[in-house]
Amino acid sequence: MKKKSLIHLSIAAGILVVALVAYTLWFLTVDGLGKEVSGLESEIQARANESGRVAEARTALASLATNEARLRNYFINTNEVVLFLERIGATGRALGADVEVVHVQAETATESRGNMTLALRISGSFDSVMRTVGAIEFGPFDSALTDISLDARPDSDIWTASATFAIGVQNPN
Repeated sequence: MKKKSLIHLSIAAGILVVALVAYTLWFLTVDGLGKEVSGLESEIQARANESGRVAEARTALASLATNEARLRNYFINTNEVVLFLERIGATGRALGADVEVVHVQAETATESRGNMTLALRISGSFDSVMRTVGAIEFGPFDSALTDISLDARPDSDIWTASATFAIGVQNPN
C-alpha cells in the first residue's frame, strides 16, 4: 500500500507541478497582454489629445486670419495712395475745410510695411480745421500726428493748419 500511496502522491505532485507551470505561463501571458493594452490606451489618449490640439490650432489659425485681414485694412496699400489722398480731401470738404497736400514721402521700413510722411495744409474755420485734423488722426487707418502749427489771418475767421502725419502703409503682396 505504501507503493500505491507513493504513486498517487507522485501523480498528484506531477499534476500540481504541471498546474503551477500552466498557471504561471497563463499569468505571464495575461500580464503581458494587459501591459500591451495599457500601452495602446496611452497611445490612443495621446493621439486624442493631439487631435484636440490640432483642432484648437485650426480654430486659432482661423481667428488669426480674421485678425490679419482686419489689420491689413488698417494700413494703406501703396497702390491706393492717390485714392487715400482723395478721401482725405473729401473728408475735409465734408467738414467745411480745404485740404491741400503739400508733401508725400514714403519711408519703407520692411519689405511689406512701412510709413508714409504726409504734409497737409488745411484751411477753414477753426472748428472745421480741427475736426479735419482729428478725423485724419483718428481715422480707420494707421496714422499719427507728428507735427502741427496753426495760423490765423488777422482780419478774418480763416485758420490754417500745417500738419504732418505718419501713415502706415503696406506693399501689395
